[in-house]
Amino acid sequence: MRLNSGERGRSAVEMAELQPPRWSVHPMRVIFMISRDPPPALSDRQCWSLAFHNFVTCCLVKVRIEQRTDTDIIFSVEIPPVSLHASLLGR
Repeated sequence: MRLNSGERGRSAVEMAELQPPRWSVHPMRVIFMISRDPPPALSDRQCWSLAFHNFVTCCLVKVRIEQRTDTDIIFSVEIPPVSLHASLLGR
């Protein structure tokens, strides 16, 4: 299954916050909000790294001309080294 960058960004927000963006709004209203309102974002900026915020922001660009390719997004977001991840997990 292939995802476009917007779907990938919304999925990242949903996995991070354990609920989809705009989950408390009626689905029919969300349809109108998608075209009218700015894209969803992470609700608590303190809980997530700057790299994750940048990834979500890059994925959730609404204007098609300004959207970046998946390769551009992956290589533009700096990911900490694996040893840092292991130290955070206590391994």
